[in-house]
Amino acid sequence: MKKRRKLSKEEFDTLEKEEREKYNYVVNEKGYGSDYDRKVQIERMVGGLGDVSVAYLNILSELKKKNSFKVLDIGSGPGGVMAWLFSEHGADVYGIDISDAFVESAKSNFPFLENNFVGNASNMHMFEDNSFDLVQHLDGMEHIPVEWEEDCLKEAVRVSNKYVFYENACEDAYADSWMSEKDYTKAHINIKSPNEWLQFYKSHAEELGYEIIHTYHDSSTHQAVILRKNK
Repeated sequence: MKKRRKLSKEEFDTLEKEEREKYNYVVNEKGYGSDYDRKVQIERMVGGLGDVSVAYLNILSELKKKNSFKVLDIGSGPGGVMAWLFSEHGADVYGIDISDAFVESAKSNFPFLENNFVGNASNMHMFEDNSFDLVQHLDGMEHIPVEWEEDCLKEAVRVSNKYVFYENACEDAYADSWMSEKDYTKAHINIKSPNEWLQFYKSHAEELGYEIIHTYHDSSTHQAVILRKNK
């Protein structure tokens, strides 16, 4: 795949500001993320992604055999998936989201979720290498501007010590109409077909040191992949 042009610091900062503002707008003004328990998302994770769902549950079972295990939820939103990992699986769970409004919402919804950070998934400097047994970015990469997608993948692999789980929507978002009211870019700013997402992950496997161990896609709407980091 062709490498993206690296943004200047000014370009990066401008894009980050715009992305934060647009999500703060729909969280604060439109109730985006009001389904904070994320039941639909969790049901899809554990039962709607074919072999990937089976593998995901097996990974959680594997990790639960340890005395403790750490999970990073990228694009943590209103906190429902983090809360499920904590309450149902005993994970030491961390989250990161570009929207400070979302992070505050998550802390309000689930006060026990203390390790939730405002940040950009393309530069997760607050986390050290190999910090997490599992890194997951669910219904997320389609929200990532293409200028950041390679760095987001690189960072997810860097902070993982074994597994990375992606699930990507491959269609427009209902929130896009809200974004257009204020001339923001779309919520799903980075739409790819299932095959295009799979090729994206395949194209970086050797460089970043992982193998693709499970994949899933339906006809057009969702794609999922589990990566295992090479030791």
